[in-house]
Amino acid sequence: MKKNNILYVCIHIAMATLFTTITFGQDTIRCQQNDSLGKEIIQMVEKDQHMRKSGNWDTSVDKKNTQRMKEIIDEYGWPTKSMVGWHAANKAWLLVQHADHDVEFQKKCLKLMKEAVEKKEANKKILPILQIGLELTLINLNFLERSFA
Repeated sequence: MKKNNILYVCIHIAMATLFTTITFGQDTIRCQQNDSLGKEIIQMVEKDQHMRKSGNWDTSVDKKNTQRMKEIIDEYGWPTKSMVGWHAANKAWLLVQHADHDVEFQKKCLKLMKEAVEKKEANKKILPILQIGLELTLINLNFLERSFA
C-alpha cells in the first residue's frame, strides 16, 4: 500500500511538473510573440503618423497597414490589452481608421473592438472615434455615389 501511494504521488508530481512546464512554456512563447506584435503595431502607427505629418501623402502606407492588420486579426483576433499591451491596443484602432479604402474591414473591426470593450480589453473612449470615422466614410461614399451616378 505504501509503495502504491508513493508511486501515485510521484506520478502526480511528474504530471504537475510537466503541465507547469508546458503551460509556462506556452505563456512565455505567447508573451514574447505578443510583445513583438505590440511593437509591430506601434511601429506601424509611427510610420502612419510620420507619413501624415510629413506632408508626403502615400496611400501605400495605409494599404500595407490594412493588409497587415487583416493578417493580425485573422490570426489573433482584435489586438487587446492582454494580447499586445495597453499602449499598442490603444493604437490599433488608428490603423483601422485609416483603412477608408476597405469599409467592410472597418465594419468588422468596429464589431471586434466593441466586443473587446465589453470585456474591458479595449479603451471605451476610443470606440466612438472609430465609429464616427466609419459613419463619415459611409456618408462620403454615399455622397460620391449619388454625385457621380
